Amino acid sequence: MSREKDRAIETALSETTSSQRNLRRAVEALTEAWDGLSRSQLASWLALSRPTVTGLVDDLLNLNWAEETEDLSPFIWSPRRGEPPQKGRPERTIRLTERAGYVGVIHAGHTTLRVGLVSSAGPKLKPRRTSNFEVEEIGPPALGVAVSILGEHMRNAGIAIDELRAISIGLPAPIDSRTSEVASPSFMRNWARTDIRKSVLALLPQLGLRSGAHQPEVFVENEANAMARGAIAAGFAGKTEDFLLLKISSGIGAGAVLGGRIYTGATGGAGEFGHLPVCDWSEPRTLCPRCLRHGCIEVVSSAAAIAQRLTTKSKKYPRGILPSTIIENAKDPVRHQECHQVISEAGERIGEVLASVVSFLDVERVLVAGVMAEAGDLLLGPMRNVVDKKAINFTRPKIEALDRRARAEIGLYGSGVLGLSKAKPVFFSQLE
Repeated sequence: MSREKDRAIETALSETTSSQRNLRRAVEALTEAWDGLSRSQLASWLALSRPTVTGLVDDLLNLNWAEETEDLSPFIWSPRRGEPPQKGRPERTIRLTERAGYVGVIHAGHTTLRVGLVSSAGPKLKPRRTSNFEVEEIGPPALGVAVSILGEHMRNAGIAIDELRAISIGLPAPIDSRTSEVASPSFMRNWARTDIRKSVLALLPQLGLRSGAHQPEVFVENEANAMARGAIAAGFAGKTEDFLLLKISSGIGAGAVLGGRIYTGATGGAGEFGHLPVCDWSEPRTLCPRCLRHGCIEVVSSAAAIAQRLTTKSKKYPRGILPSTIIENAKDPVRHQECHQVISEAGERIGEVLASVVSFLDVERVLVAGVMAEAGDLLLGPMRNVVDKKAINFTRPKIEALDRRARAEIGLYGSGVLGLSKAKPVFFSQLE
């Protein structure tokens, strides 16, 4: 932060009526509750009287560190279809402003890379998407490409490095929360033993970071967990506090939300849905290249597995056929019966695994993302039928596909929310 900004903040702080301790606690509360708190919620959170909180809020507003608004979460698109609109005047909430700083977001699939910027006010500029980008094969150098794109975003938005409070990264692999490494060398082999957090910090001079200056925090997580958090932030989970986000693309992964919180497990490896066993129809049984076991649902029903099964069944379809082409063909089951069949079979196999998972977790909803979500009921219909038959009788989760825009952006927003809720605002050092 520049000396001019430091002096401006010091002057503004000298004019506040609240103690710095209470200001610090209020900022910490508004950081964790990234989408805002009402005055009564803030009073309860801090265990302070309403008059004291009123003074705190006034000071935060005068510092331009917070705003009071009736707007919903900055990542909400619109009310979900079928859910009644909110009645009465919405309660005003206090949330941090862009002065708290920005979060650079890097969201990677196996073959795509999305980079964006968010703040407490919502997305900043349109995220950039890079297709046919082999994240798994390129390995850690992919981080250099992502940071370079982030730098372009920052320059276009006029954002300096001292305004960047965090960089949040989602990768298509289980991430060991203790080391910020891919949890198993068989997942994303070219990333094995890479300290992702340390690698990103080493790239920060590209963004203008000077030696000895304050560094933004770096967070790393599994992409499906980021998507699940994004589904909450964007309102796609409704009021549901127990649901699965199931991503079906070149691999299959899941983010589990239990009691309103992302469940990551003891080491960060929860949600590896794609490596749960299912009856493997292939002959000989296919070895999963990621977990090195047989019978994984991922090698039977992922987008890649569906394409491979199709080209094995019929020579009229070329090897390397795109999932989107298979889905489009399947909508004409008379001319493309094989396409319709392989998608239906994949849905049945996924349903077999899903029936066990939802019986064990008793979730209310399953949100399907990834490229195969575009198949809609062609895939989800067989999934629902099998879950209805095989899940224990009181478990009937609603299974639905996210639309294309949601699938493209919720991972970015979920990672952004992680950074917004965990990283200290850039002005926080003035309160220490």
